[in-house]
Amino acid sequence: MQIARDHGLIVVEDACQAVGLPYKGVRVGTIGDAGAFSFNQFKNINIGEGGAVVTNDARLFARARMYHDIGALFRGHLDNANEPPMLGINLKASQIQGAMLNVQLKKLDPMIRRMRRRYDAIAEILSSSNAMRIGPHNDQDNAAGLHVIFDTAEEAQAFSAENKRGVYRLYDSSRHVYSNWLPVLEQRTANPKMNPYAWTSRKIEYAPDMCPRSLDILKRTCRIGLGENYPLPLMTYFARRMARQRPAAKGSLVYAT
Repeated sequence: MQIARDHGLIVVEDACQAVGLPYKGVRVGTIGDAGAFSFNQFKNINIGEGGAVVTNDARLFARARMYHDIGALFRGHLDNANEPPMLGINLKASQIQGAMLNVQLKKLDPMIRRMRRRYDAIAEILSSSNAMRIGPHNDQDNAAGLHVIFDTAEEAQAFSAENKRGVYRLYDSSRHVYSNWLPVLEQRTANPKMNPYAWTSRKIEYAPDMCPRSLDILKRTCRIGLGENYPLPLMTYFARRMARQRPAAKGSLVYAT
């Protein structure tokens, strides 16, 4: 945030994967000038699809409200009375979806506490394994997402294949990895006249191998689901089972006796 302030930039905080979680005493989504949340089926609270934007900046709030409601200036919203008209699209959620989210909001903090208990228990068990190590976290006391790192990409791939439920290798998460995002690598958009790469004063180049260290870490790292909706003894059973696995020749995994 300080770097952004020094350069006159606005920070849009992507908090979609961490709805409700704190980071060093501050709720995520409230750190940037604006925060974005997602409510699809993979998120902490969900209504199938959709999301939300939060901000304490009056002008950003007015523009966000206008953009999500076809650029509307005529629905009695006093916050956009002095804001110039702008193009918008229809992103309005229904009252039924709002009611569903309100119910889930009351359950959010208890769910996060369940995730924290499972994180601590599973991490303690897996830390005893010689096959993997617990991935670092910038705020360990509030960690609610667990990943483990292997020495080789082959070991991580084998671990993911062996534990199909609740485990996946980060590199295999499709377009979440930049090297799988062809429009970025090929610098193309819907219309050549709207291509931002053509507006720059210098040539911009991207390549699949431009971040080799990041790709290496992704290939060696597996995310482990915490199973917050399952009994803790069941999740610790799965953790002990994973901890007994050790790498063998050619990246395969066997159970230690």
